Amino acid sequence: MKVAFLDRDGTLIYEPPDGIIRPENFRILPGVFASLKSLKEHGYKLVMITNQDLTVNDDSEENFKQTQKILLDELAREGIAFDEIFLCPHSEEDHCNCRKPKTGMVDAFFHEHDIDLSVSFVVGDRENADGGFAQNIRVRYIRKGTNDAFPSFEEVRKLMNTAS
Repeated sequence: MKVAFLDRDGTLIYEPPDGIIRPENFRILPGVFASLKSLKEHGYKLVMITNQDLTVNDDSEENFKQTQKILLDELAREGIAFDEIFLCPHSEEDHCNCRKPKTGMVDAFFHEHDIDLSVSFVVGDRENADGGFAQNIRVRYIRKGTNDAFPSFEEVRKLMNTAS
């Protein structure tokens, strides 16, 4: 199985400077719809992997739920659905085993599925969290700038073919 592991904030959706995504500042980044459609057409499973410290403020969990619903609804209108969504709700201080770059949120997924590591990859915007996660699950990492356009399928394919 080919898997595209995709970070959420700053990769799929706009992340404001304060890092708190609210429904009123929600927007999907350029290129996301076309790229996710192409990935699905080329047989990739879409897996969202996201660290969400739901203890930041009293509205953290509600903001997450509302923006996640908006994201999934907008994707559904475009005919796109994630095959799996994994969330770490903890803060760094919790020292959990699921916060990226740790792999606890996907360990069971890896045990339940035969994932082709040679063609699977992570797209994210944070070297330590997303890049470290890719290294820990032994797949390639495609880094994009925070809030930059999502790479096209052609860019992903080129990066996969040129990565060492």
